[in-house]
Amino acid sequence: MHDSPVSKTGFISAIIFSLLFSITSYLYGQNNHSFVVFCDVGQGDASYIHIRPNIDILIDAGKGSSVLGCLSKYMSVNDKTIEIAFLSHLQSDHYGGYQYIPLRYKIERLFMNYPKTTSIEALKLLKILKHNKTTIEPIFAGASIQIQAAKFKILWPTEDYVQASSASDDPNNGSQIIVFTFNGHSILYTGDASPKTLKRLLEQSIKKIDILKIPHHGSKNGLINEFLILADPTFSVISVGKNNPYGHPSLEILDMLEKSETNVLRTDVLGDVIFNLD
Repeated sequence: MHDSPVSKTGFISAIIFSLLFSITSYLYGQNNHSFVVFCDVGQGDASYIHIRPNIDILIDAGKGSSVLGCLSKYMSVNDKTIEIAFLSHLQSDHYGGYQYIPLRYKIERLFMNYPKTTSIEALKLLKILKHNKTTIEPIFAGASIQIQAAKFKILWPTEDYVQASSASDDPNNGSQIIVFTFNGHSILYTGDASPKTLKRLLEQSIKKIDILKIPHHGSKNGLINEFLILADPTFSVISVGKNNPYGHPSLEILDMLEKSETNVLRTDVLGDVIFNLD
């Protein structure tokens, strides 16, 4: 049997880290803290950010309704508004949950790029969001969104790339890549970015990142070592489902992360992964 290449020390520290925040998570629902949650939504991505006292942000929403369980745990009971949301790209394990959110919450603004989609489910999503009076806006590399002291800087895709894309192109290549900064903390969101996309960003001035959301659930067709070295994350989060049929995360990626000495946190092992941003 092949041992996991994640070091025992890193694994134990990851469990302790997650447990400490899980024990105090009841406080977060009371709006006393700013924090980020990488939600355990199975084989998909969803990340919830709360900026105290009452700003709520969502980056992707997983495939099914599991995201509602995550939001209900960490959002105030009386808060039914998500001020800003991002959809990294049009694949169901990232956008599917957005179809369920209007059952409980109003999304004020959603940033997404959908130049030439023919997906029936994606078009259904757009109809639901518009019916819910969500403002849907495209967003491209170079743009920044600021809400209070929280800032989201878009690194990818460029407007030219999106306009030149067709419905037959791999949507992973157009995944939004976002740097979130707040209160001295930084998180790099990568969606399902491919090696081809990450190579495009190697010339950008990406500074050391506190937390890296590993692209594509730890697939070998995601993270590249050059990008990992550039980001140099203290923590690396893999959002992935237990016993998924794709073999994610790959041993190749786990080995790469082990050699970089980053602390690896996995939703299939730890459940929701929570970071305090105060």
